[in-house]
Amino acid sequence: MSTLSDNLKKCRKARDLSQEKAAQLLGIPRSRLGSYEEGRATPSPTLIPSLVDLYGIRDWRGFILNETFHPDFDSAPARPLSGLEILYNALDPLHKNLVDKLLKGD
Repeated sequence: MSTLSDNLKKCRKARDLSQEKAAQLLGIPRSRLGSYEEGRATPSPTLIPSLVDLYGIRDWRGFILNETFHPDFDSAPARPLSGLEILYNALDPLHKNLVDKLLKGD
């Protein structure tokens, strides 16, 4: 098993979801989610934002890379972040400033 596969299973169980229900919410077959959780396959990078949203994860890098990731401590208790919020939060300060200026119309 890999760090990501372990963390996928931890997060799903922390949200009290069956593989079937989680897969349904993600729009993928249950067998595919099972293969991700067992480490037989790796989720596509385009699926990561959906996983992060479904499980309410704030630290998506930790979710992917951190062996000690724990969903009870690292996941958001309120609404999950959108894919855009995740991307924005990952920006360095210079690029955040540029995005802020663009959004304000400066």
